[in-house]
Amino acid sequence: MTDAPNFYSQEDIELINEIASDGSDMSQPMIIEIDIAVKDEETAQKICDKLEAAEYDFDMFQDEETDELGICVNVSMLLTAQNVGDAQTKLQEIASEFGGEVAGWGTFGNNYDELPED
Repeated sequence: MTDAPNFYSQEDIELINEIASDGSDMSQPMIIEIDIAVKDEETAQKICDKLEAAEYDFDMFQDEETDELGICVNVSMLLTAQNVGDAQTKLQEIASEFGGEVAGWGTFGNNYDELPED
């Protein structure tokens, strides 16, 4: 058993309600981006190797403002607090093995007609 925290929270519920009120269809899957904070490139690579072995869709990135490294994991799911919590818990188990940690999540929802143009 793991000591990973349960990521299901009141804040998740509030954010999910906001996403629903913005017009997303909560009965349809959407891509949830879960960020993992890492201390260095070696840590990031180890986590990426583990994510790849588990067949996750992810990208490593460097924050332009802080130069901190991170990993953005894309998970398709029905957006519920329980599903978000479960996904974050699984990713925390992977990340914490190498010193990383889940830093949060976000989504554009699935109401793509409302996305701003570049």
